[in-house]
Amino acid sequence: MTAADTALIRSAIDSYADIYAGTSDLPTSVGGVLLSAAAAGAHPGTSTGSIFHTISDALFALERNPFDSSALRAQIPTVGPDWLADIARIAVGRHALFGGHLRAARSLAGGVTTGSPEVAAAADLLDANVLISDGQLTAARTLANSWPEDRHGDRDEILGSVAFWNADFVTAASRLRDSADAAFDSGRHLDVARILRLLALSETVDGADDAPDTLQLAVDHNKELGSVVGAAILEAVRGLHTARHGDAAGALTLFGSAEQRLDGFGAAEPLSLIHTAKAVAGLPSNRDLVDGPSNAVVAAIVDSLSPDADGFDHPDITVQVWRTVAGL
Repeated sequence: MTAADTALIRSAIDSYADIYAGTSDLPTSVGGVLLSAAAAGAHPGTSTGSIFHTISDALFALERNPFDSSALRAQIPTVGPDWLADIARIAVGRHALFGGHLRAARSLAGGVTTGSPEVAAAADLLDANVLISDGQLTAARTLANSWPEDRHGDRDEILGSVAFWNADFVTAASRLRDSADAAFDSGRHLDVARILRLLALSETVDGADDAPDTLQLAVDHNKELGSVVGAAILEAVRGLHTARHGDAAGALTLFGSAEQRLDGFGAAEPLSLIHTAKAVAGLPSNRDLVDGPSNAVVAAIVDSLSPDADGFDHPDITVQVWRTVAGL
């Protein structure tokens, strides 16, 4: 596999979940990238674009349809190299996670068979994010800590997310900032934009002095990429900031706009962040606000329930800190 192959694989794996949700400009979608690469003859030895048209079909199916496990699994190619099928498997798995279908996402991540380090790493990252969404924070941290040093950026992302849900906002900010820096140094600008969203939310929840600057940086990166998902999450972060400054009406407008941006996407995972910001803002929030399968961590925080002791480091403290930052 050439360096060009590896770069294309990484681009397809890392970027697609965000791009499909908000980009109609084909050349900037992963499907468009694959088609362009095929048309340019970047992969001699195959019929023109045959492999990449196959994977593009799978990716375009995600753009056109809500999550349907059977239909989307059918898009996973049965011919061609194993890594090609695994890219499709991960793309469908990330789509499942995006929609809150955690069991399907984890099953797809576990079905990856290729020995490609890039593909295996992407499957691990998907698995870790599913664990976090399922409230299994300890398991996600254990998985991340098992990764080699050359994956420190991925590890910092997961450990930062785990720290965030554990209400350890200082550690979360440090880890997420390091992860964003690593992604930037590697030229993975989509990852930078995605990680900066959670960093902006974490710092805003914590009331950090540099939260407004981080929020603006995140807005700039996500706007440059045209990410609807990013715009929605960051509008909710602005809503939290606005509520903290006493403008409840303005905050509700921002939260409503954030939710409308994702209307029709079935975006349970991004909505979980929006509803978390809304809960911390002290605005009406409960499990009924989370459409579809709810994020177990968000449910615990929003409902002020005692989280699963196996998932949180110090459940009672975690709930109390979240209640404190929400002014409860």
